[in-house]
Amino acid sequence: MRSLNSLWLTLLFSTNQPSLAQPKYNQVSKLRLNYSTSTSHLDDESGFTGIQFDFNAKARFSRQWQAQFEALLEESEYEENNRRHIKQAFIKYRAASFDISAGKQIFSWGKANAINPVDVVTPRDYTISRPFLSDQRSGVESIKIDYYATPTFSTTVAAIWKHEPSTIHFPGNDQVDYIVDDSTNVNTASPQWVLRTRHYHDDLDWSLYYYRGHNLLPEAFRTNQSDNQPNNPSIHFQYPEVRIAGFDLNYVFGRNSLKMEFATNHPTANNNNFGMPSFDALVVGLSHHLQQYLILDIQWTTRYSKDDSLNNNLTELQQHAMQLNQFIYQVPKTHNSGMTIKLENQWLHETLFAEWYAHHHFVDNSTFEQLIVTYRYRENIKLTLSNQRYHGEKSSLYGSLKKNQNTYFEIQYTF
Repeated sequence: MRSLNSLWLTLLFSTNQPSLAQPKYNQVSKLRLNYSTSTSHLDDESGFTGIQFDFNAKARFSRQWQAQFEALLEESEYEENNRRHIKQAFIKYRAASFDISAGKQIFSWGKANAINPVDVVTPRDYTISRPFLSDQRSGVESIKIDYYATPTFSTTVAAIWKHEPSTIHFPGNDQVDYIVDDSTNVNTASPQWVLRTRHYHDDLDWSLYYYRGHNLLPEAFRTNQSDNQPNNPSIHFQYPEVRIAGFDLNYVFGRNSLKMEFATNHPTANNNNFGMPSFDALVVGLSHHLQQYLILDIQWTTRYSKDDSLNNNLTELQQHAMQLNQFIYQVPKTHNSGMTIKLENQWLHETLFAEWYAHHHFVDNSTFEQLIVTYRYRENIKLTLSNQRYHGEKSSLYGSLKKNQNTYFEIQYTF
């Protein structure tokens, strides 16, 4: 799909087409100065300043043709956080009953809050210290067709030619080497497929999903241990092929909103006895407007593994590999339940915004919490202060991430 991004550039700079006689173009640029107390890489480094430039451009060439480009440039005192990245670059053709878009584009799916079992197409960078979900997302090279059968029913089919995995935290270990096989991060011989049907009418919005392709998260699939080798024993990771089916819905009644999201995850092959088995994930939540801007959101979350026979006859290294898989996929036992709470409010004519969010795992009594306070000083100047905390035993899902506890401050200038 190397030609997809070049198509976007061709349309953006072409002036010979008569349909582009009155093009419309707008762009938003953001300069973000920030300070972070953590690198978010599970290390002991602390206290870094950085600067980031975000660029987002949209162009409409005619009623049918439009394009979008989004990129960022980040420089940090912590060199591993330096990034030069194109997040999106695609063209779109709009007809009466369907849209076709091609290029690098983001699929932001799921209606639950923060935890989205059906959001399995767009990768995230979980090592980013900034607290905003939009900073984590990045697009995938794909062709997408949206067909609108009726004003309230649509079907989306997408083919993805390049697998782009998520970036995650790996707990440090001086005695074991972690080797990630990134061979799937190339143009694949056959595309990965995504299918979604969506119905939206009045107060009810629901969707069905199906995905067949590589997982965004890595899985430990092989160990290498020999008494004669000079190096540490190693655990090898890959991005397995999976089949994922699920649904989501959002139902609004009065001052309340009921949200539900479910996905069942099936690996297409499992050639060892410590890899992740098939599992189901479910999120059910209720959002309530206590006041005009004061909103309380509570969710119950669960993940259920369909095989509890993986703990037998494993070597110590294989046990460690299995524990890493349980950490990555947040299924430390056959069943893991939890809950999330989010409380948000606005003041001072919608210039001051605060949000507190917490996620608790019942299985190991570990908790993540985050506080974000944003103040819009002027129309184009925004200040953000956030704090992230992890609680629990050192071996727990969130307790193992305590080195990533972070206080973040940002000044953002939009022009």
